[in-house]
Amino acid sequence: MEELMWQRLTALLGTPDRSTKKAHVWQVRPGFEVLLERGVQAFANCWLPASHAPTAPNAVMYAAGQGRHSATYTCPSMREGSTAVCLTLRTTAEVDAAADLIASHIPPRRQSTR
Repeated sequence: MEELMWQRLTALLGTPDRSTKKAHVWQVRPGFEVLLERGVQAFANCWLPASHAPTAPNAVMYAAGQGRHSATYTCPSMREGSTAVCLTLRTTAEVDAAADLIASHIPPRRQSTR
């Protein structure tokens, strides 16, 4: 699922704005970053700022001050002291729903031309 989500995000947003050994990060627009964890087996973890995340069975809210993936702290919209949501994507339908949600927040000029 990680590879499928990677494909969807790069199709929507192009090359990540930042990549590390642990994660890829895209800035969708100011105040809204998407973080895809790297190296997760059999599913994908996609992090979003809580203000833009759905209420869904596969969404876990991490309150301000609650421990979470360290790479989220480098994203202004998920920095320490703010809330974030982790979407655990186990099925193609969940990947599609997450990609659709992210696409709904993309300014027209930010969409990838690939």
